[in-house]
Amino acid sequence: MLVRETAFRSEEMGNHDYLWLPEIVEDICNAYYETYNIKLYDFILKATSPCIVKFLEKTPNGNWCLRPAVYYLYLVTNNKKLIMDSNTCFDGEGNTIPKENILEIEFLSSLNIEKPHNQ
Repeated sequence: MLVRETAFRSEEMGNHDYLWLPEIVEDICNAYYETYNIKLYDFILKATSPCIVKFLEKTPNGNWCLRPAVYYLYLVTNNKKLIMDSNTCFDGEGNTIPKENILEIEFLSSLNIEKPHNQ
């Protein structure tokens, strides 16, 4: 998430809740349940902790984030509801973030991450 606050307001924005489970992990859990009728969600949630990783992103053209950042500021300063266009997500295209680009990892252990799921 470009804007930290949007990670806590995913339902309002109609976005995936990455603090519950990463999207790909949820997709794998769903497929596993459909194939084997076994729910992996609880095992994964017990073994992991939600966190926010703050990092530097060094692409040649960093302008991709300007429009959603300005729109986020507009909505917040005018007390309007956040929507999908008020955020964007980083796509590393399968590349890892170099260790020296990681600035902070904030574990959110106080969150109640239990969430009803379809299964």
